Parts: sequence; structure tokens; C-alpha cells
Amino acid sequence: MMKFLTLVIAGIFYLNNVSAQASFSGKVTTEDGKALAGALVRINEEKIIVQTDLQGMFILSLPNGKHKAEISFTGYNVRSVELIVPSVKVIEFSLTEKNSQLDDVTVVSTGYQTIPKERATGSFVQLNKKMLERSVSTNIISRIQDVTSGLLANKNASSNSTLSIRGKSTLFGNASPLVILDNFPFEGDLNTINPNDVESITILKDASAASIWGARAGNGVIVINSKKGFKNSAPQISLSSSVQIGEKPDAFYGKSMSAADFIEIEKNLFSSGFYKNAETSISQISLTPVIELLVAKRDGKITSADADSQIEALKSYDVRNDIEKYVYRTSISQQYQLSINGGSENHLYYLSAGYDKNKANQINNSDQRITLNANQTNSFFKNRLEIVSGISFLQGNVSNNNQGIITSYPYARLVDENGISQVINRGYRNSFMEAMEAKGFVNWRYNPIDDIGQNSFSTINSEFRVNTMANYKIADFLSVSLQYQFAKSTSEQNNLQGENSYYTRNLVNSFTSVNANGTLTRPIPIGGILDNNLSSGISNNFRSQVNFDKTFLLKHAVSAIAGAEVKQLRTNSRRNVTYGYNEEYVKGSPVDYFSIFPQSYDPTSYAGIPYSDNLARLTDRYLSYFVNASYTFKNRYIFSASSRLDQSNLFGVDANQKGVPLYSTGLGWNISDEEFYKVSFLPYLKLRLTYGHSGNVFKNLSAYTTATYSTGTASPTKLPFAQIENPPNPTLRWEKVKMLNSGVDFGFVGGRVSGSIEYYSKRASDLLGTTPIASSSGITVFSGNSANTKGYGVDIILNTINVKSKMRWNTNLLFSVAEDRVTSYPLGTLNSAYLSGGILPVEGKPINSISSYAWGDLIPRQEILSGT
Repeated sequence: MMKFLTLVIAGIFYLNNVSAQASFSGKVTTEDGKALAGALVRINEEKIIVQTDLQGMFILSLPNGKHKAEISFTGYNVRSVELIVPSVKVIEFSLTEKNSQLDDVTVVSTGYQTIPKERATGSFVQLNKKMLERSVSTNIISRIQDVTSGLLANKNASSNSTLSIRGKSTLFGNASPLVILDNFPFEGDLNTINPNDVESITILKDASAASIWGARAGNGVIVINSKKGFKNSAPQISLSSSVQIGEKPDAFYGKSMSAADFIEIEKNLFSSGFYKNAETSISQISLTPVIELLVAKRDGKITSADADSQIEALKSYDVRNDIEKYVYRTSISQQYQLSINGGSENHLYYLSAGYDKNKANQINNSDQRITLNANQTNSFFKNRLEIVSGISFLQGNVSNNNQGIITSYPYARLVDENGISQVINRGYRNSFMEAMEAKGFVNWRYNPIDDIGQNSFSTINSEFRVNTMANYKIADFLSVSLQYQFAKSTSEQNNLQGENSYYTRNLVNSFTSVNANGTLTRPIPIGGILDNNLSSGISNNFRSQVNFDKTFLLKHAVSAIAGAEVKQLRTNSRRNVTYGYNEEYVKGSPVDYFSIFPQSYDPTSYAGIPYSDNLARLTDRYLSYFVNASYTFKNRYIFSASSRLDQSNLFGVDANQKGVPLYSTGLGWNISDEEFYKVSFLPYLKLRLTYGHSGNVFKNLSAYTTATYSTGTASPTKLPFAQIENPPNPTLRWEKVKMLNSGVDFGFVGGRVSGSIEYYSKRASDLLGTTPIASSSGITVFSGNSANTKGYGVDIILNTINVKSKMRWNTNLLFSVAEDRVTSYPLGTLNSAYLSGGILPVEGKPINSISSYAWGDLIPRQEILSGT
């Protein structure tokens, strides 16, 4: 009986204590309402500490009564408040900055996790929405170029290979950075991503930051996060449009020899007999107008006075004038975006539709794009279960009909004084072409201006992606997540060389032969030539992950993730060429691919009709295991480590060679948080040191014997055959990249000047290269792990706030030093005006010699001080 009464009393006492507990939620933000993820809320007397999530939210359960809470975040002043339980239900805390050097994004994303910047040891660069919206453009590459040291963009290219992070780390593999879009690798063209749907971008530059992506991260990683809705927010509708008008390209920008100097050199070479072989060649090699005049003058077909007069007249022409007038034009970029976002406590949503229309700076070139995006986040069971789903669709149409002008001499005339397009010398000598046209050959002349309208080169790209994620909080510090992505892309490329295009006419004439009775035989029929290329890809990605994030005894913080992922990518491609194509009837003519035909321009030359039809199917499979952890002591000392094992069907014969283990380690020290630190003018100072291994993937080589199968159309026997591409290589290994990175982050008092200085050393080993081998082995060149590279550099980032107010004008100078090469770029208010190598194109003065400059109509007038 006594035991029973004791249990009853204890139960009543326990239930009374439970009923005396109350739970409430809160949010920690900056003064301007920006959520602070990773902020700490301490209840010292209860020895309770919680950490805010990505939205700055937290949940506390406290006994009834008064409690003193301390809210802290690195770089912000600690705030103490009194909580009265149970009257408090929902509360929001705002923190003030110690200094404004943390005015940028405070959380970095790796595609696997988000961590406070102050706990990061690796080399990260974060670009928030405000920074991405500084410039107007329809592609993301234009938004991120010139924004950080170490990231270079080749503006003349159109794919991911335009970007380079701290140089190349491979010889023949994919040299592009790995692009992560909403937590999964993005296999498409980076230019197709609509920048208006991007919330933030994180650039991972060193091995510690990028090694979480393992064998594909050797060239750096660019993490892109799309926009999402906001909690407890009414629907916000945004409609934006922009029209950007660009200048014509400057054909005279590059230095080149003048027409007069070019002609004088031609005259000197002719007098020394340099052109004798070309003049007597049976291949009828084309000669320039000046050489033709000199030949006619020498042979007495034209008087010396007439020849000299015509040559002197040619000295006054410059083809670049005609190119600027008839080939280039002012570019126009139009962009329209409609979006709606919002949410409640348990549901967030974001919907957007975009339309872009661009006219390129070369006539007859343009592109259009339609983008649709939708995502939502649903929370259940008091925010313990979070389900995220998203869907996106893109379709783009690119017309690239103008392939440029081909001329071998600078004094060519594209259009005469009456506005009539002109023929220029190309391919074969004029006398030869006149004789062949007299026999019935089609017009063989090259008219560059007319030729632009004879070609139709279009590419239609479409992409469809579905993302889903389920994240369940087992405890406040422990969660598990499952993520899946399905992606499908198609690309249809149609290159129609019209019947009257120079390419088609030249090919038809080259294969035309004259019969004994004077009739003509045309193995390639008259008509257009259509080159059709269709490719598609389907990828499936699945990832499972465990997340741990907890602070112990107010001093020890541990953050860790572990998981596995599997990916499969299947691509199919088909290409075929149709000769004698009639666009009206959508019909072509058969040709003889098996025979070889004499070439009309050279009686000793024979060739087969170009055959480009092929089919291809590829399957790539990846299996990876990863773990990443960091430990922080007193918010001052940080240690991080990661490890990853990547396996693929591309490498290895033995089991231990099918995968590659990669790892990284890092150290960080927030010196400015030390009690002994008393440097008042430098309130923020942090040191970082990392070392790690990442890798590259090269898909064109296998450990097994590979061969290319051919139908035999180009072989003498016309029988099918297989050709060995590379012999067996059971020791084939993955490419590895090792990088050491040391850096210091700093911020001066008032936050007007902040930045970082980093030194890095990068060594790539086991690179796939080619080496000669004895021909008795059956091959002459062997491809395998035969090369190494090394490089080093210094990255300097300097951020300044020139005018401190609610509307700020920022100017950032970024210096990148790679061995003996130094480049610098100004950002922010300089907009499209940029300098290369420290020279302002407008004034042509070194930046360190400018004390002030008024930019006029480019931007609001301001002073650019020396050294900023």
C-alpha cells in the first residue's frame, strides 16, 4: 500500500511539473528583418541552449515563471531579455551589429548543408540577391563574372567552360566548375538558368569547401539556390521588366596591320617569288586581289599604271568599317518576370514565369527563353516534418544564322558605294571559277553579306526538373532527410545550309565532274544541306542524409552530416545529314556514301561525300558515401573534416579501383573574439587554414578495351569494321587535385572597409594524358594517368562602403594574383564600366592615378577615391 501511495504522489508531482511547462516559438533577425540562422538562445539558469534554423526560428519549452534569456550571434551584440512563462507565446528578437563587415550573407551553402560563415574554415564567396541584381542581364554568367577574385569568365564562349575557378585542374577532362542547383548537380548549360529565380550563389574555391562533392569538385563548385516563399507573409506579387541596349562591337578594338602595310608586304613577298607555288598550284588556290593584279601586271594583261592605280585604291579600304556597318548591330535584351510568393506558419510557396527575348550584336542572331518555376514547403507535426517539392520547366530557342565573315585580307569590300554587296576572293582563283561556271557549274563566288541570309542555324533546348525532399527532426539537434531529383533535357539542333549558301555551292561544285560529252555529273544534288542533331538525357538522383547540430555546455558546438547518394544519367543522341534538301516539301535526295569521286578543283584528288550520321547511347552511374563534421569551441576555435568515397562505372577493373577516397581538413580561429584582443580599429579578425583532396571526372576513357564501330562507308572495302580507341588499362585511376589554402578575414571599425587575403597552392596528379608508345604494340599513342600540374596564387578581396546611408554605393576591388599575372576589377556602382589590367577604358588612366572622376550619365555622380 505504501509503495502504491508513493507512486501516486510521485505521479501527481510529475504531472504537476509537466503542466507547469509551456512551449513557445521565436525568431531572431537583424535590425532590417533578415533572419539569422545559427543564432544561439541561452537560458542559463535552466542550462538550456537552442539554435535557430534557416528561417531564424527556434522553439523553447520552459517552466512557468520568469527567465533571463541571452541571444547571441557572431558579429552581433548579445541581447538579454526577460521571458515570462506562460504569458509569452511568440516573440521576435532583433540583434544589432558590432560592425557592418557582416553585411553580406551570413550563412553559406554547400549543396549538402548550410553553416554560419563564422564557423566555416574553407574559402567561400557568397553572392546574395542584392548583389546579383546589381546588373541587368538574361544569363547568370553575366551576373557573377568579375565579382570575386579567382573566378574568371570567358565572355566569348557560351557554355559552362566559360568559367574557371583558380585555373584548370585537368588536361583533357571537363575543366568547368561543378554547378549545384537546389542541392543537385546541374548538367545543362549554365546560361539557361533564369537569374531572376536565383536567391543566392555560393562559390566554393578551396578543397575544404568543395571536397564534399568529391570526384567532380576539382575545378571548384558553384552552388545556386532558388528563391522560395516566406513564413507568415501575405501573397507578394512582383512584376519586373527590363530592356538593355548594348553598343555595337568595336571591330577596331584589336590591334592589326593596316591595309596599306599589308599590301606593301604582299608586294615585297611577290617580288621575292613567295606566291609562285600558289600561283601554279593545280589545286587552284585563291589569291588576294593585290596578288592577282601583280600577276596580271607581270604577264602584260594590264598596264603598270592601271595596276598601280588599283592597288593604291585598295589601300584606302578597311573591311572592319563594313563589318561594323553591315554585320554588327546594337544588341537589345528584353526580360520580363512575374512571380508570386508568400506563406503561412506551415506552408511556403513561390511561383514564377519569365520570358526573355534577345537580339544579338550580329545581325540575324537572336534567342528567346521561357521559364516556369514553382516550389513549396510544408511543415507538419509542429515543424518536425518538412516536405519540400519543386518543379521547373525551361524552353529556349537560339538562332545563330550569322557565322561571321571569312576573309584573308584586310582591304576586302563587303558593300560598294552604291550599297550593293560585293564578292570577295575565297577558295579558288577567279579565272578557274569563271571557266567552271562557263561549263555549267553553279555560281562559285563568295558574297559575305548575301551569304548571311542563306543559312538557318537554330537550337531548341528544353529542360524539365522535379525536386522533392523530406526532412524529419528526430530531436532539436538531430534530423534525417531524403532527397530525390528527376531531370530530363532535350536539345534539337537544325543547321540548314541553303541551296544558295556558299557552303552548299562549294560542296556541290567540288564533287561535280564534266563528262566527255560536256554534260555534268553531280554526286551531291543541287539543294540545301540539312544537318539535324537530336540529343536527350534523363537523370535520377537520390540522397539520404543524417544531420547533427548541437551545442554542449554553452562552449562546444558540433555540426555533422553523413549519408549516401546514387545517380544515374542516360543520354541518347542521333545525327543525320540530308543532301538536296527542299524546305518546301521537307524532302531530300539519296547520295552515294560508298564511292569516292574526283574533285573538280584538283584532278589528282578524290574524296567521299561527307558522312556524319551516327547514333550514341551512354550510361553513367555514380555511388557515393560522405561524412562532414565541424567542431567549434567557445565560438572561437573551429576544426572541420570531411571524407567522401566516389564510385563509378567509368573506372577500374578491380573493386578497389572503381572508387576514389577523398578528404579534407580545416582550422579556423576567430581572433577578434579573444579576451586579449584589444585592437579597436580592427574589430573583426579571423585566420583559416585548410588542406584537402578533390577530383575530376573524364568520361572518354575506360579501364576496358573500347572500340568504335563503323558501317564501312569510308573504307576501301566498304565492309563494317571496328577500330580500337584505347587498349585495356586495368590500373586506370581517377584524377586527383590537392589544395592548400590559408587566409585571413578582416573588418575595420565602422565596417567601411573589409575583406580577405588568401594564399593557395594547387597540385593535380594522375591526370589523364597521352604518351607515345611503340607501334609494335598495335597503337602509337597511349592514354592514361601520365601527367601532373601545379599552380599557386594569391586572392585579395577588398570591400568598401563609400557612402553610408540607407541607400549605399558600394565599390569592391578584387585582385587575383596567379604567379606573375595580376588582374583587377571594380564592382558595384561601376556597373558595365569595368577596367582590365588596372586601366579605365574611358580615360585610359591607371586607377591609382585617379583622384576623382565624374561618370556622367552612366551612374549617379560620385567620387572614386585613390586606392578604392
